[in-house]
Amino acid sequence: MNWKNIVITILALTAVSKLLSVLCPTELLHLIDPVFKVPILYVVAMASIMEIILCVCLAFFFDYEKSLWSIFAFALAVLTYRALANLSGVHFCPCMGNIADWWPWLGRHESAIMTTVAIWMLLTSSLQIISKRKAA
Repeated sequence: MNWKNIVITILALTAVSKLLSVLCPTELLHLIDPVFKVPILYVVAMASIMEIILCVCLAFFFDYEKSLWSIFAFALAVLTYRALANLSGVHFCPCMGNIADWWPWLGRHESAIMTTVAIWMLLTSSLQIISKRKAA
């Protein structure tokens, strides 16, 4: 499995998790998001839609270079959001919606796992972009 397919798989899994959470929200999703100042439900819904659109574009429309830049931008946006949330004093990320209710272990480690995945996406995409630029 190549890098692009791994990214599509990760984004698809998180998008489905978020979409299910939006369809069956818990109290957590009705709290106000510290960054956007709207209910977390809306943030999770928009993130899910963005991830689905990104998966479709990566799978069917984007060449490898556009995929690299898209994932770089997406990971940068996610990490910027996490940094802003941390600056607001919020260290828990309901990045995958209600998953903590369904799988408590993942819920306890969700912030660290999703931040690590975003850093991995940022690093792997940026290193491939740099590598392609040097080869050209």
